[in-house]
Amino acid sequence: MCGIVGIIGRNGITQAHYSAFLTAWERAQDRGRDASGDVVSTVKHIHWWKWNVPSDEGATMLRRDMPYRPGIRFMLGHTRFATSGSPVQNENNHPLVIGKSKDLFGIHNGVIVNKPEMMAKHNMTAAREVDTEAAFRLIDRYGV
Repeated sequence: MCGIVGIIGRNGITQAHYSAFLTAWERAQDRGRDASGDVVSTVKHIHWWKWNVPSDEGATMLRRDMPYRPGIRFMLGHTRFATSGSPVQNENNHPLVIGKSKDLFGIHNGVIVNKPEMMAKHNMTAAREVDTEAAFRLIDRYGV
């Protein structure tokens, strides 16, 4: 299955926290090397990336694109073992970004075997091949 790493700092994330997150995320690639992605929240913005490369390569790109800075509040990382949906198609990789204003971000570890039935039952059209889409589309529509 996939690997998930997260860190939340009540008063922000320090340089040491940032480094520890990247190390843990790189090591989590043992859970999946098909793709990787991150969500990073600062005081003012939420940034997200996804790559169809393992997390060690993703961490190199994250260090380039989002080097440590004061004001980071949380970081969430995903390493993907593709069980459905091609990792070459980046829209299948995590984090999934859902909603009209693209304001719901989600990652998932597991398999949702009844995606077609759930999508049909709730009159939703799939936009991705990945099974996780069903869960986050339902959350977007109905809440938790």
